[in-house]
Amino acid sequence: MTNVKVRQALNYAIDRDTLVKTLMRGASRPAYTPCTPRNFGCDEAAAVKYPYDPAKAKQLLAEAGFPNGLSMELFASTARPVEWPEAIQQYWKAAGINAHVNIMPPQAMIERMQRTGLQATYLDWGGFGVNDSSSSISNFFRGSQDDYARDPEVIKLLEDADTNPDQAARKTAYGKAIKRITELAYWVPINVFSTNYAATKELKFTAYIDENPHFYIYSWK
Repeated sequence: MTNVKVRQALNYAIDRDTLVKTLMRGASRPAYTPCTPRNFGCDEAAAVKYPYDPAKAKQLLAEAGFPNGLSMELFASTARPVEWPEAIQQYWKAAGINAHVNIMPPQAMIERMQRTGLQATYLDWGGFGVNDSSSSISNFFRGSQDDYARDPEVIKLLEDADTNPDQAARKTAYGKAIKRITELAYWVPINVFSTNYAATKELKFTAYIDENPHFYIYSWK
């Protein structure tokens, strides 16, 4: 994972459009940025996009020293359908990347990821409903315990973007950070999606900041 060509190969090997149409459905759409496109500062035009190209993925793997492919682990949580990471697994396999999928409870996976690091993780992020790129990009790329790139240039750009009162300057800094993050393929953005819940007026329902339904504390009126 320290080889940029391997990381780029992981990106090229995934057919985002087909995943969205066949598995995600609803309001889902392909993603190419390490933030939600509707967030302030999340400039999709600044991102380096990786179209579905398994032949290109194989070529990059060979250039990286893996002409016969490679084996790796992909960790995913029980919070999402297992079909999602398994679909990624199949796309990677077609490009010569044999990924063993490990399913773990969310908290256990996050604790292990922060404690020892993991080769690859399949995660999603809601940003706690904050409509700003800082809620996602800065959480994962500004030097926190969740930042595995620890890229000094990206950290500096995000520090400027998060603290500058000038909106135009913020957008420029976020755009530069997005370009570098995607160019070096620190992440494999796949798709955005919406989670919707319907409740009758008889249910005592409260929405919480973590954007997850807390069914265990709800009750009937």
